Amino acid sequence: MLSFLLAGLLVSVQGQPPPMPTLTFGTTIRIAEAYHDSPGATAGDGCIAAEGRLRSGGIVISKVIFDGIKGRMRQTNARLERKPTENVTNIGRWDRASPREWDLTTTVGGSVTCASELLPPVMCPNGTLPPSCPPRFGSWGGLNPFTSILGMWYPNTSKLASSSTYDLYQFIDVQRTLLPNDGCGTSACTMEHCSKCRGKDGSKCTKCPCENCIEEVDVTRNYTYKVAKETQADGTHQLLQYRWTQGMPFKKNGATPGVGRDCFIFDWSQDWTSKVEDGDFAPPKGIKCS
Repeated sequence: MLSFLLAGLLVSVQGQPPPMPTLTFGTTIRIAEAYHDSPGATAGDGCIAAEGRLRSGGIVISKVIFDGIKGRMRQTNARLERKPTENVTNIGRWDRASPREWDLTTTVGGSVTCASELLPPVMCPNGTLPPSCPPRFGSWGGLNPFTSILGMWYPNTSKLASSSTYDLYQFIDVQRTLLPNDGCGTSACTMEHCSKCRGKDGSKCTKCPCENCIEEVDVTRNYTYKVAKETQADGTHQLLQYRWTQGMPFKKNGATPGVGRDCFIFDWSQDWTSKVEDGDFAPPKGIKCS
């Protein structure tokens, strides 16, 4: 897994690789999100609203213990609900011969129940479906727990800004993407804006409104990492915050480009530690799991 990261770190926009992130840690992740049309999103900027929620406490809380070296993770509120209805902790172990998940539920009275199951198969690299491939924690180039935050884009970032305590690294990605153009299905639709749309049957739209309109447009996504200047004992650096934004491709009437951006902020700075124990990745002693 680390070989991919090391290879990626050799290439960056400015030729200066970002520092290695810490791959084993515990933290309380504070997550704030806002869309371009959310209350407080001034001029369509969801990050303004998300930053306000982060300061005011309108956030999702998820406590995480992460071991990206061996492939282990423990997380509360894994569904990332703002007001979870259940107190559930998930433990995933991909380092076992048979990768397994434990779900610990704490009742109102404080008792803990446990259910356990094997982790399901995954899609194989060649595109074939399960049960062809066993579950795996993955690599820094794949979709697996936390890699989009910890390193899927991180190796290709370049330094954007610096302070006395942290450096800011950023990667901007623009890709042609098929998206629904909702404005073309309303009375605001005009053929000037929707002439490139495809309708629900796949044919080109010839009149308005055009139902279930799909259009291929450029979408800009921004991945920003706030990295601590302080070096850990193993030479790595703590990630303090990760921010992901997505530009809006359409206006409400279906015109392009859109105005504003959606914004998702993951703050890692609270209760952070680089020390984890093997016992963190197991149910409490004396608890029987069904």
